[in-house]
Amino acid sequence: MTVEEIVKKYGRSISEKLADFLFTDVGDSDDIALIKGFLAADDTEKKLKYGDMLNTDTKRVGIFLDGNQYIIASDGKTVHIIDAVAEEFGSSPAESFVTLAEMYFLLDHKEEFIHYVKEH
Repeated sequence: MTVEEIVKKYGRSISEKLADFLFTDVGDSDDIALIKGFLAADDTEKKLKYGDMLNTDTKRVGIFLDGNQYIIASDGKTVHIIDAVAEEFGSSPAESFVTLAEMYFLLDHKEEFIHYVKEH
């Protein structure tokens, strides 16, 4: 898997949204470890370990981790990334999906992905 392959697979719009998520809501290695732990956890562990960081909006089904602008969830294979600001104002498609393996790759290659999307 490469950054270029992910950009080609998802296209410009979703790649820009993913880069924005990485830039806005993923700061340092502690954030990366926290997000990976959340995505890998089962629902019980998510509630116990991440309870104070969960999105409490009742219009969604599932357990979402709250971020600065985005909320994320995982169903075991797919990661759901929702731009809460875009959703609120209806300015662009709010939800993006990537596989769990792709999200782990993006988290591990955050700077490279952001740079690639910005330059291409």
